[in-house]
Amino acid sequence: MRRVAIVGAANHRTEAPTDPDVEVWTVNDCWHNTPNYTRLYEVHGRAERNPRPDHAEHLRTTDRPVWCFYPEDDWPTAQMIPSGEILARFRRPYFTCSISWLIAHAL
Repeated sequence: MRRVAIVGAANHRTEAPTDPDVEVWTVNDCWHNTPNYTRLYEVHGRAERNPRPDHAEHLRTTDRPVWCFYPEDDWPTAQMIPSGEILARFRRPYFTCSISWLIAHAL
């Protein structure tokens, strides 16, 4: 069974597991504070995305998967979130926040 730790921006993010058998998933620009992340989720479109230049650069240069709805041509590791499958499985028309998508994707 896969073990996943979902790490957001809260202060206790420093307590995220460092066990290599645990996948560490993070969101948006939280990669700054989660150096051991294994997946990054960027669910925002360009207009809503964090405008920090280092975030844009990270999305272009990371060697780890970037899961998203709106991949950019210059994100070489972009993976599409299977939103249709997730919404059908949970019989929902939408999720209200990034962490909800990560939880549903993990399940």
